[in-house]
Amino acid sequence: GWVATHPQLLHPEFHPTRADWWTKGPKTYFRKVCDDLYDVQLEKLDGVYNPFEANIDPWGRAFQAQELREQPRRINEVDSTMPDYEYLAKVALSVQPYELLYIPGALRWGVHGQPIIYNEWQIPPAFVEIAKVALRKDGMMLRQIPGSLDHSRNRASTALPGYAELARIAVQQDGRALMYVPGTPNEWGNDQVAPPIPEYIELAKLAVKNDYRALEYVPGARFTQPNGVGTYVSVNGGVNQADFAAIVEAALQAWPDKSGEIIGGYVPPGDWDLFLKPEYPSV
Repeated sequence: GWVATHPQLLHPEFHPTRADWWTKGPKTYFRKVCDDLYDVQLEKLDGVYNPFEANIDPWGRAFQAQELREQPRRINEVDSTMPDYEYLAKVALSVQPYELLYIPGALRWGVHGQPIIYNEWQIPPAFVEIAKVALRKDGMMLRQIPGSLDHSRNRASTALPGYAELARIAVQQDGRALMYVPGTPNEWGNDQVAPPIPEYIELAKLAVKNDYRALEYVPGARFTQPNGVGTYVSVNGGVNQADFAAIVEAALQAWPDKSGEIIGGYVPPGDWDLFLKPEYPSV
């Protein structure tokens, strides 16, 4: 407190009428930083700390970043037009990828099932780069990327440029993210609300290499419907038999010890003979 109220006694170059007095030497600069840190600590104790004010000193970014490491949800208080927004958003999402939901440009679904772009009037130019941070931590956050299907795969949204690149990151982090990629049948397997995107086969291969259970989302696969009664073969638009076999082979190569479950659980019985090889046990 004494330091804050008697700066002129500690700073030889202090000028009461000059806002930039602390720029006049390294010692005064360091003292100003220390004073500000002290003020931050007091404001935190008083519960009035707000590091996201418009006018901050150059080192304020460090205070903001630390606040977001402790409370990543506060990224929704940061103006997406500020110069440091990309850096701060990446800090928040590296701690909690779910906060992608609060980045302008993220995909949400309205109460009537319509796709909504969150705060689309102020999408940061670096949205794709920011989203990559979240997807590398949690591939299932692909559901918040414009271009993805909704959770039940009954609705589609308009893709942003770079969607396939983001989907590629997502399915390599969590193969189940394939469920949100256009081309995946709905949860009952009886409809495809959107045709497969051109990169679908590539993405499916990457997904099943990460998690062979992602095979249930591939068009033409055998899977269990939500009611858990029996198994069905989903509709197969845009993925021919050769492509489907190649996707299954990718899973078998990555998960050889699961070959029985892969073939018996996800391949239609009529196609089992495509995989009758010495290295795979009978199903």
